[in-house]
Amino acid sequence: MEADKNLAKFRGKIDKLDARIFKLLEERFAVVEKVGKYKAQNGLPVRNAKREKEIIAKNLENSGLDGKFIRSFYKIIFNQSYRIEK
Repeated sequence: MEADKNLAKFRGKIDKLDARIFKLLEERFAVVEKVGKYKAQNGLPVRNAKREKEIIAKNLENSGLDGKFIRSFYKIIFNQSYRIEK
């Protein structure tokens, strides 16, 4: 019974963290939308491979997370960003 209570407590913490993560993603994509408008107004391409590499490299260096996860995560983030920017 105590184990179930502890598990529920951990899951509650995870749920709260997930909510924060998605709120931050919403904020990020709102900024991405503004970036897309700026790029369109200034004739800039949607994709910037140099910027992608810089972001990934910075997070590989500063994060304790697995590198493969970081690359996969950003692939998803960048793809969604491009859909928003178009």
